[in-house]
Amino acid sequence: MKVSRLLAAASMLAAMTVVDGACALTVADYEAQRDSADAEVRIAQGIYLLGLGNGFTYANAALATGGQRPLYCAPPKLALNEDNYRRIIDEALRKAREDGRVRDEEPVELFLLIGLSRTFPCA
Repeated sequence: MKVSRLLAAASMLAAMTVVDGACALTVADYEAQRDSADAEVRIAQGIYLLGLGNGFTYANAALATGGQRPLYCAPPKLALNEDNYRRIIDEALRKAREDGRVRDEEPVELFLLIGLSRTFPCA
C-alpha cells in the first residue's frame, strides 16, 4: 500500500474520531484493557477488536467491488481472530514507539489499519 493511501485512510479515521471521540479506543485504554486482570474487560475488548477487524474486511470488500485497491491483502483462507488483531496492533505500536510516533490519546483503530497493511501488503 502506498504511504499516501495509508495516510489518507488514517486522516479519515482521525477525522471520524474528532467528530465522535467516544467511538475511538485510545492507545492508553487499549493497553489498560488488554492487560486488565478482569476477564470481562478483556473479553469485551476482544469483541470490539473482532468488530473492528470485520469492519476493515467489509471496507476491503467494498473497495474491491468498486474496482479499487484494498487496504490490505490477507491470504484468502486466513481467518483472523482477536489474538491476530492484538498481535498486529501490538507490533504496529512497538514500531511507532521506536520511531517516537505514538501518543496515548491516539486511536488504536489507526494502529490496526497500519498493522494490517504492513502485515498483509498488496502486491
